[in-house]
Amino acid sequence: MQVENFQPFYRFIPRYMDDLRIGAKILRDHLELEMEKVERAARAKANEKIDAAAAAEKVKSTLPYLGRPLIDTVTR
Repeated sequence: MQVENFQPFYRFIPRYMDDLRIGAKILRDHLELEMEKVERAARAKANEKIDAAAAAEKVKSTLPYLGRPLIDTVTR
């Protein structure tokens, strides 16, 4: 940054180009890692819902009395 007439100006200085490229690469890599982490979390959440639904369906299919009272109140 340079100052002219008490105003800051950002100027491109070619000798810092390698530093800018390295910084951009670091930021890109970090962004890719974060995106992968978010995608994995979303997949895990979706799989968790599917697994819970499958377990509930399995319980319903193995217990035919599910949804009815275990003790018949009419015969009491």
